[in-house]
Amino acid sequence: MKKITLSIFAIILAISASAQTVGYGPRVGFNVATLSDRAFDARYNFNAGAFVEVDFSPRWSVELSAIYSRQGATQKDTPISLIEKANSTLCLDYMNAPLVVKYYPWQGLNVFLGPQFSFLVNAKMKLGDIENSVKRYFHTFDIGAVIGVGYTWECGMLVNLQYNQGLRPIHENSNHNKTYNGVVQLNVGWRF
Repeated sequence: MKKITLSIFAIILAISASAQTVGYGPRVGFNVATLSDRAFDARYNFNAGAFVEVDFSPRWSVELSAIYSRQGATQKDTPISLIEKANSTLCLDYMNAPLVVKYYPWQGLNVFLGPQFSFLVNAKMKLGDIENSVKRYFHTFDIGAVIGVGYTWECGMLVNLQYNQGLRPIHENSNHNKTYNGVVQLNVGWRF
């Protein structure tokens, strides 16, 4: 994990040396998180963090973000006994670090894609009124792909819509069924 973090920062420093401008700022947004396991429904929550964007030209830039993201899934009417059912929520909280290349085809409109490195911070299962830690059942590191579209106004305000797809299973059961993350994020922020 230290090697990955140091490598990311070394890349950003090398890129910054040849860049024309550097922007940074906060970002906050809304998550619609899902798991590839079809037994679960989407979990709606939030994400928040900060980014650094390094411009190479008016059309190309690279952005690194650090985002706290509340992900997971929900399930209705989970059996808790022979006659009782309750709603359950799988709460998977991640610290995500997407590193994306952005292309600006027209004014502030941009499209972007790149890898995302995710570190599991918290994992809990809520079943009715009962809450238990389930972190030991999940991999603590995930790698994924990010693709999205955004717009940045001249004043600095920005909005992004992106999809993050996990490429590494976060859980594997005894039947070798693999579970992957998937998250749609709508973010607003400010670039200084």
